[in-house]
Amino acid sequence: MHHHDHNHAHSMNERIEKIITHWIKHNDDHIKNYKDWSDKASQENLSEVADLLNEVADMSLIINEKLNKALTFF
Repeated sequence: MHHHDHNHAHSMNERIEKIITHWIKHNDDHIKNYKDWSDKASQENLSEVADLLNEVADMSLIINEKLNKALTFF
């Protein structure tokens, strides 16, 4: 007789939710670093580098918006 492990599906959902939450925090840390280094690049008259790092920070914010949207399904 075959038994389905319904707890397995539940635990997989919990694992997915947990990893997404982890990625959001991890990205938040990166966003802060990108902005900090953008400021440092500006101070060194590397305005193009600073602009690019700010763009990366903005892109990371968009990624986090998508991840936060994914969390609404849990």
